[in-house]
Amino acid sequence: MIALRQPIPKWEGLQGERYVYARYFEQSPPFEFFYHLETDPML
Repeated sequence: MIALRQPIPKWEGLQGERYVYARYFEQSPPFEFFYHLETDPML
């Protein structure tokens, strides 16, 4: 089976001690997320 490779989306972001913010800017509309590192259950 041949796997088709998808390009990794370009993104920019910031991470502090408590929060993470990231923005995928080449999508339309851009996708953003913001996480609280201590309380977010998805991390």
